[in-house]
Amino acid sequence: MNFTGGGFSIPKIMEYLGKAPKVAVNSTVESLEFKANLNKTNPKESMKGNFNLSLGKGEITGLPIFKEIFGRSISVGGVEMSLAQFLPEQYQKYVTSENTAFDKISLKTGLIGERVEIGEIKLVSPIFNLDGKGEISKDKSIFLKNQFTLAKEVSQSLAGSKDGKYVLDENGQFIIGLDIKKTASDLKITPDLSAIAKRAAASLLKDKVGKQLDKVAPGLGNAV
Repeated sequence: MNFTGGGFSIPKIMEYLGKAPKVAVNSTVESLEFKANLNKTNPKESMKGNFNLSLGKGEITGLPIFKEIFGRSISVGGVEMSLAQFLPEQYQKYVTSENTAFDKISLKTGLIGERVEIGEIKLVSPIFNLDGKGEISKDKSIFLKNQFTLAKEVSQSLAGSKDGKYVLDENGQFIIGLDIKKTASDLKITPDLSAIAKRAAASLLKDKVGKQLDKVAPGLGNAV
């Protein structure tokens, strides 16, 4: 069984099927490739193949990825600090958004019976990139393990802000692990902020020590 195509409107397909999911993709399928082998007497359990998909510019409603990261706080030296406070003003609007806008999404999967192995998923948005893999289980639960990377333009803005540099790595990037789990009744977006918290604490401590040394000998703080 083989099928290729494109130009499909996902919202129109959902409307035709009478579906109104809480997490919905508003985009057009640019390309689709489906290849599978199956036993006609037992099609679901016997299916093996792959399903590749490419989506154009659009939005995922009900999936607040940016909010679930920068709407959280990290503990720095025993003090809770909101990650949003490190963002320049022009990016604050994304912290409250319940949706995720994107420029493109590509998906490569393997079909094994009633389970789908997601070998690669890439989401490119105006403010971040998401690279991941995971699976869709028999009960239609979705689990994705991802790497979240702020777009270069956003990282550069952070580096130039008063405190933004504290959450960037040695290469001037903001990169974290991010798990997404979707079941029929629940959605969980779980970022790993531990490395960001440690980096912020170390950077703040370094600045404090530097300021104290400057009081003793001006210019000495730069050597820390």
